[in-house]
Amino acid sequence: MHLKYPGELLREWLQKRSITPDEEEFGDFRHIIDTVFFASLATEEGDPVLVDVVIGGAKELSLRRDTDLGPEEAEDRELAWTVMPISPRTFSVSELAKLAPGLKAGRSAVVLGSASNGQPCIEAVAVRNPRTSVGGVFMVAATGPGVIRLSQDGEELVTFERGVLRNPVRNVILANSVIRTAIDGLCPRLRTKKILGSSPDAPRVLAEMVDEIRRAGRGGMILLLDRDPSREECERTKYLFEDKEVLFRAVSSSARKSDAWLAQAFSHDPEDSTSELMYREAQNARADALYVARHIARLGSTDNALLLGRDLFVYGAGFAVPTDDELKDVYIASDPNGVALEPYDLSRNGSRHRAAASFVNANKTSLAILISEDGPAKAWINASDRITFWDLPPLRSH
Repeated sequence: MHLKYPGELLREWLQKRSITPDEEEFGDFRHIIDTVFFASLATEEGDPVLVDVVIGGAKELSLRRDTDLGPEEAEDRELAWTVMPISPRTFSVSELAKLAPGLKAGRSAVVLGSASNGQPCIEAVAVRNPRTSVGGVFMVAATGPGVIRLSQDGEELVTFERGVLRNPVRNVILANSVIRTAIDGLCPRLRTKKILGSSPDAPRVLAEMVDEIRRAGRGGMILLLDRDPSREECERTKYLFEDKEVLFRAVSSSARKSDAWLAQAFSHDPEDSTSELMYREAQNARADALYVARHIARLGSTDNALLLGRDLFVYGAGFAVPTDDELKDVYIASDPNGVALEPYDLSRNGSRHRAAASFVNANKTSLAILISEDGPAKAWINASDRITFWDLPPLRSH
């Protein structure tokens, strides 16, 4: 098979969607993608040059606001980015390599505009507001050496990997899927109406926790048990939580304040000052809930697993999962509902994969999420007596 560079494949991808780009614009865009690609193959201070690149200019990005909250007035939304202009720099592999150590993939980005000669140039660096979406921007991101992802408003459009196009991988924690259904069933008191997406529900919180462990770079595991842990399971847990409801309270508080704001905002006679205050309280509660979730998630990157229960009760960290060395029948799913399955050989991976499979085999209605140091995260359940897992992409904001 003939392997192609990302820029070569881009035209084919556009043609499949009946898009005929302007040749001059296409040439610039191809240059941008190929530059990010070749930068990702380089190293700086021993690390690969992995950067996010926002296309559109510093001035335009500085005006971008949150797109997640729905139809309220634009000026009421928070700014999505903090933009820091710099003297224009040539857009090149060497310049990206110089900037990469000071940037954090998923949190900050290089901002491209046009130089006086019409060529792409680096105008600024920008830091994303973690309480918001990415503000509808188009991004080119190097997520690994030779791996380039194109996204619009945070949603993956296509990924170039190993010389071929790869279709977007949907995050089954967040999308309609058997995994999300399982999480909702395990967290009945944290289900939300999803109005305007203003309050994080259990799937969103878990997705944030997974990405926090992923960012730590050590790997880890989160287990969601369908019951209170047994005495034996508590004994197998190195760090037991005294306050098991800390995460549940934070997420519940966010939901209550969000509901209160929505009720006020859509009342027949809303008081503007009251509505604004309640909106800020709801946003702060949302940020607090995700802050608590991320800090608890870091315990999932310690040895063994983070043990959660129904409604995201936190039982402890360092849970030693009993493993079944005879376990063999495992499947990988390629669709959200787990219809398209392929057998998977557990011996291809290490002890954490066997631990995750053993956990859902022993706890039929529980859930395991495995975060690898050098591969995709995986969500595991026992689906109709079949141990099944799904690969998980990073959150759209990363």
